[in-house]
Amino acid sequence: MASLEQARAAKRELVDMLGGRDGVSGVGVARVPHEPDPVDDWVVQVNVASSAACDDLPDEIDGVGVRIRVVGVIRAG
Repeated sequence: MASLEQARAAKRELVDMLGGRDGVSGVGVARVPHEPDPVDDWVVQVNVASSAACDDLPDEIDGVGVRIRVVGVIRAG
């Protein structure tokens, strides 16, 4: 399981790897609860417009899981 600090470090590394890639709308950290365990796991979450934007993303970085979430194209309202 990854701590919040590990997830934040992995996020910085992934943001550097992505370098403004088209189709990626956001990169953050997300909590993954493990009930009834009191300790939660943390992952790096990558929001993408389509699954094509994440074909070559790693499953994990430095032991921290990478979760892909297809959110579609984000536009200003």
